[in-house]
Amino acid sequence: MNKKILIIGTVVIILTLGIGLTLYYFRDDIVGAVPTNTGNTSIIYNNNDYGFTFSLPADWQGYSIVKETWIGNSLKATVAQSGSKLLIRNPKWTMSAPYEDLPILIFTSSQWNAYLAGDFSVSAAPITATELGRNNKYVFALPPRWDFDYSLDYKQAQDIIAGNPLRAFNLETVDMLQGKLNINFVCEQVLTYMSFADAKSADAFVADCKEGKHPEVIEKYKVDMNLGDGAEI
Repeated sequence: MNKKILIIGTVVIILTLGIGLTLYYFRDDIVGAVPTNTGNTSIIYNNNDYGFTFSLPADWQGYSIVKETWIGNSLKATVAQSGSKLLIRNPKWTMSAPYEDLPILIFTSSQWNAYLAGDFSVSAAPITATELGRNNKYVFALPPRWDFDYSLDYKQAQDIIAGNPLRAFNLETVDMLQGKLNINFVCEQVLTYMSFADAKSADAFVADCKEGKHPEVIEKYKVDMNLGDGAEI
């Protein structure tokens, strides 16, 4: 009996030492390991104004959308070009710790064709913006060198983009069918046919329009869309 107990005790000691040595030599892989993003997403940003969705990782819960304006640098075109730019911002972003944004440039189809033809540029870098998707009205693109500032978690942002997160869908005139106009959509349309000195003045005009200070924009939209006087905001 004592011999059996001795054998069992010896086996237990050997197993314990083996486990201990394994934990010691591979401690960096176990203790210091940080779960990596597997690419699975659980958050969807939906933009009904422009017609697209964007998939985000679960740890982006609480993200924000920053609206800006891109201004085209004229190369051959005589009319200045501008459009909307959206930044999907990491919820951990602060002024003192800026995390990498996910930027989306929004072009009309005609603007995109002119851009590809070299009529204007959107960056000082001789690199073309990358198309992310398109629908019946807009083309969505990634700015050139968008991640060259190497902000915090830029690699995660690169991984998100690499997963083709944007899905475009055709814009249906639901509001128009109901006799209503989307004031945000209508006012932001001015960026596709009006020129501004800079992004700040463009944003100011759009903001004033949404407050009802530019009724001529609404009337032009009605005429362009052949809506008549029945459609209201």
